[in-house]
Amino acid sequence: MSEKYDTPANGFHDTFKTSEFGKIQVLYSAKLSRRARFQTWKIIRLGGTSFQLPVIDFNCCYWDSHVAKRAYVRIHENRIEINAPSMKLPGCVLKDDVQVVYFDTIGAAYKKEVICTPFHFLGFLPWWGEVAATAPHPLLNHFFCFCCRDYVVGLEDADEFSKAMTIAYEEFKARDTSTLEDPPTNQMMVKGNSIQDIIDREKQMKEEKNKARGTNFQVSVAGHKVI
Repeated sequence: MSEKYDTPANGFHDTFKTSEFGKIQVLYSAKLSRRARFQTWKIIRLGGTSFQLPVIDFNCCYWDSHVAKRAYVRIHENRIEINAPSMKLPGCVLKDDVQVVYFDTIGAAYKKEVICTPFHFLGFLPWWGEVAATAPHPLLNHFFCFCCRDYVVGLEDADEFSKAMTIAYEEFKARDTSTLEDPPTNQMMVKGNSIQDIIDREKQMKEEKNKARGTNFQVSVAGHKVI
């Protein structure tokens, strides 16, 4: 009988197990904002928090031709993987900066943050794209604890990323607590639905609900319909 999860002989931590031996699925690939080309900070991750260091590069000049093709934010089965490449010299030295955040190191659900991060100009302008934030503990995942948080920057839609991350994380935890012989059957990937499909479906349902609400809106004066 084939193994349901990646369980190598040298005994990797449960975090590194995947749903199929030797393979790891990319569950969601975030759309990046073009404003990310102006980002002048390098994120250093350490112990569930992140630090920012200023960098000098030429991404703004080579974003469409070189940098954007290599930049990505992807959610895998057990981790977030980010590549924030940097054009060090004009047109000739492009250096990748790949960072990985494993799910078991995440202490709070990601959420969109709109103020008081190192990536908001003047504290509220998202000049480098939208920002999603997490922290070592849910109580610390607030703007006033900005020094304790970890960020994913340069997103086109931080709400969508946060939703996708929540779905992937819940599936990871369900799989992590199940037996090898009897994996969970109530998860969206088993049903054949991708995270993007679920998010798109929720958006469509919300739009239809808002449209219906607007269609049924009426205003009456003295018992007579006006609108």
